[in-house]
Amino acid sequence: MPVPADLRERALAFDAGYEEALEESVARAEAAEARVRADTGDVLAAEAARCAGVADGFAAGDAACRARCLRAAHRLRGTALGVASPQVARMAASLARLLAGAESRTPGALVAAHVDALRAAADGKADARAAETLARELEAAVAAVLARLR
Repeated sequence: MPVPADLRERALAFDAGYEEALEESVARAEAAEARVRADTGDVLAAEAARCAGVADGFAAGDAACRARCLRAAHRLRGTALGVASPQVARMAASLARLLAGAESRTPGALVAAHVDALRAAADGKADARAAETLARELEAAVAAVLARLR
């Protein structure tokens, strides 16, 4: 079926402004992403500081303390997932897994290592590869502790 000439002209006119419109849309999206990242960076750092504050006084034998730490770790994980910070989310999930799995036998040194790692990763200045390696090491340490306790 032949394409009418006027339709062909309208299609060319529409396509002519596409690149300019695309560039403007991408620029607006990038600016919005930068604003969101700036706003959420503060939220993530504040939530990490809150989790660290709860975990600083960690006592493995105190069930209420463990429960507070577990809630703070879960909350930090959710916040990190919401602001697209996968390393912080992994570290917080690792801490939560440790607290839930080891219960009263949770090693305080490993909790402290998680807290230090979370503080470093949440401030936004940490190298992504280093944070990824640290998250992997913490997960391995938690897996080893939980395997030993079974």
